[in-house]
Amino acid sequence: MLTLACRFLLLQTLNTGSLAWSACTALAYWYMVASWGGYSFIINLIPIHCLACIFTGRLSTRLYVAYAPFIVMGTLEAGAPQSHPSPPPFLGCVFLLGT
Repeated sequence: MLTLACRFLLLQTLNTGSLAWSACTALAYWYMVASWGGYSFIINLIPIHCLACIFTGRLSTRLYVAYAPFIVMGTLEAGAPQSHPSPPPFLGCVFLLGT
């Protein structure tokens, strides 16, 4: 459910180009990191989608508004101390660092 919420909010950001939706996406990602370990899937899926849009010529300001704030806010929020011990979320961000 959290993965779908994060993906839905990202698509809302892409459709509207609103920074508020991007902040909501980052909050949904933070909640996923805090409660569940499947965050590495979504943090690798979003950059793959972004790269696919770039390579197919669909780069726009809405994609930039959707991707850049999410990555900055999501990475900062994910680095906050959690209630359960887990490895740092930065280890699973293979495509994040390449994009």
